[in-house]
Amino acid sequence: GELGRRPIGTGPFTFGEWVSGDHLAPPAFPQCWGPPPNLDDVTVKFVPSSNTILVQLQSGEADMTANAEAQQYEELRRIEGKQTIAIDGQSWYHVDLKNIDFLMEKAVRQALDFATPKQQIIDNILKGLATISVADIAPISWAYNPNIQPRPYDLEQAKQLLEGAGWTPGPDGVRQKDGKALRLELGGIAGDQQQQQILQVIAASWNQIGVASELKFQDIKTLWGPEGYQFTETPTACGYAWFNENDPDNTFYWHSSQIPDSPTGTGGNLPAYFHPYEFQDEIDRLTEQGVATLDQEERKQIYWQIQELLHEYVPVIFIYWAKQIYVAPDTLAGFAPNASTRLFSNVAAWGYTG
Repeated sequence: GELGRRPIGTGPFTFGEWVSGDHLAPPAFPQCWGPPPNLDDVTVKFVPSSNTILVQLQSGEADMTANAEAQQYEELRRIEGKQTIAIDGQSWYHVDLKNIDFLMEKAVRQALDFATPKQQIIDNILKGLATISVADIAPISWAYNPNIQPRPYDLEQAKQLLEGAGWTPGPDGVRQKDGKALRLELGGIAGDQQQQQILQVIAASWNQIGVASELKFQDIKTLWGPEGYQFTETPTACGYAWFNENDPDNTFYWHSSQIPDSPTGTGGNLPAYFHPYEFQDEIDRLTEQGVATLDQEERKQIYWQIQELLHEYVPVIFIYWAKQIYVAPDTLAGFAPNASTRLFSNVAAWGYTG
């Protein structure tokens, strides 16, 4: 509605020009509830290509970003007049597994997990700026379960799981069972080179265990629109990151109430659109307990159970917790990013020293 396009607030910047898909330009609001801002205005540009972000930072067309990619880290550090900051974050990069067809089999999902070379991805593509993940709550959270060991990268264990579930190699090497083949689409965001490299590595590895993986990259509006991959009946996996809030409540990701009721419906539990998970009742109960419990130690035990459940059933392939990489001008005072606050949480304190 109109309020969604022109929100009203009392912060240090008021609502200004919004050109969909291009930029947002909020001017300063000196009458705000707190200290007035030092800057006159801030322009937020929407740039879908990671290469374009790098070029704009190098040319001076852009001053800063909160979305720099790990493989650009060294190039970013060489830009004169810029500071580059890498901190542990709360984002978890994963590959969705649509809960349909053969992806409903736990053995298949676990096999795909064994066949995902997570450390190789971190070392070779992310330059070490990430940590292997086992669930959705990052190590910087008080609710993180430190006792879960990630499945090792082991193609033989992956093949054994598939054999045990009745999936045997066909004449073309693709595993088959009851006249059905293990074929899926593996999708991601077009223009995101880092992610495309990650998904290419995963597809090559999954192909080695007899899971034919066809790469498909699309723009964001198509990928998560009403005609996106979640709502087709093709077995599909898709790579992307969720960014957690500070409270560990993960109802949005896993609870049955968050399964959209239609392709235009709301909710975060998109992989379960066609079929709820086989552990749906259990994770519904645990996520409800998690938000209804006040004692932090009791809550922690609930979230530990949720993480164990996710690791066991693999509704998505958890790959890594990323370092959050920020780039800003050397002369920007007051810029102090941390993973517990939004980028603009202290924007009123920002100001140029030179």
